[in-house]
Amino acid sequence: MMTNHTLTYSKKKVFHYPITDRLQVTVHEESNPFGIDLNQLFNMAARINKNRSFLFVSKVLGKHIPVEPQRALDTGALLAALYQEHLLGIKHPSYSDWVQSVAQHLPTQATTGASQTVLPQSHLFIGFAETATALGHAVFENFQNAHYIHSTREVLESVRPTFEFQEEHSHATDQICYGKRELFENNDPIVLVDDEITTGKTALNIIEALQEAYPRTEYTVLSILDWRTKKHRQQFKELEQRLGIRVRVLSLVSGTIEVNGDPDLTPVKEEVPSIQPEADVRTLKVKPIFPYQSTEYTQSITTSGDVKERSYLSYSGRFGLSSDEQFLLEGAIKRLGTYLSMVRKGKSTLCLGTGEFMYIPMKAASHMGNDVCYQSTTRSPIHAITREGYAVQNAYQYPSPEDASISHYVYNIPYKQYDEIFVFLEHGSRGECYEPLIDELKKTGASVIYLVDFSS
Repeated sequence: MMTNHTLTYSKKKVFHYPITDRLQVTVHEESNPFGIDLNQLFNMAARINKNRSFLFVSKVLGKHIPVEPQRALDTGALLAALYQEHLLGIKHPSYSDWVQSVAQHLPTQATTGASQTVLPQSHLFIGFAETATALGHAVFENFQNAHYIHSTREVLESVRPTFEFQEEHSHATDQICYGKRELFENNDPIVLVDDEITTGKTALNIIEALQEAYPRTEYTVLSILDWRTKKHRQQFKELEQRLGIRVRVLSLVSGTIEVNGDPDLTPVKEEVPSIQPEADVRTLKVKPIFPYQSTEYTQSITTSGDVKERSYLSYSGRFGLSSDEQFLLEGAIKRLGTYLSMVRKGKSTLCLGTGEFMYIPMKAASHMGNDVCYQSTTRSPIHAITREGYAVQNAYQYPSPEDASISHYVYNIPYKQYDEIFVFLEHGSRGECYEPLIDELKKTGASVIYLVDFSS
């Protein structure tokens, strides 16, 4: 159900983003139901990708730009409120608080079970790897009578995927979903959660794959940003007609974009102070506090085909999660965050998720006190430029600890910005090569680097 504030917002605005001297993106804003300033949602950067030259770098996602962890969680809550409004025709009582958190950086209390909405029919929420794994989970946590799962790029040994699909514009196109088939073998509505829709091709691909294996009648796509053209929107209508289904698309902001030029990707040598303090590296073994290691999923396959022993968490979202299991997870994360809040000593702290492992670190960071920022490592190669107003000011590159053939990155950590860094490792530090990542983090000037090891 559309509400008045959505229907009456019709003033079209135009924004120009000069990404580099030779690349500009123009945004035509068409819908902004919560009236959020676009500058609060994203900045822009040049992307090192032959399929797409630009990137909307989110300020609320907790990926490439550090964010207050609760603000990132409230972004998911605001998307959940948007879905509730359209599904049930009512506003969530915390709606205005979440708008203020996302749009104005005003703090809110952490989302609790008391504010959850009980869905009239069971739902399955799916977050897209790697960027939207936490966002999807942050949407799901606001509902009862629901399940959550996120896609992954990890290949598990001797485990048949529930389904697979392609993210064609990405640097890593293959997306896999695991989890029990009972989650999919029904006619329950599926809600797909992503941070941005540019053409909608990824959503169309996953709906096609799901409909072929587990047909149903209703899908919803939730996203922070939606830039589909009329042609792209028509493709959604054609899919609905061809498959006999209904597909809703809901977003915090929608419009269209124009891209002019190509980026100048001349490498920029980053200046690092010649004298770097030697960080104290400490390992924190948190299994006694967070006892949810999987016994079913224990091996993965690298891109070279090698089988590797690996620790996974049952409740990360990668293998499926129910509302009841989320309640148990919430308690464990709060205990973890409280413990880490007692460990931290610095005035300024960074909590760093790793790859797809985003939600649990983000949620734990929200329980660690003031002056805590959160972001994650990533596989996305982004061109860094030290220039005021550009989205990615610096970059740290290192080989993936799990697969040295894959490069990973950390962005936007100024020298001496943080006293201490907590690095959250789902797979643990045993048997993985984290030295390159640690060496890069030492360049940030942090005095202490904690490795939060979930495997032991």
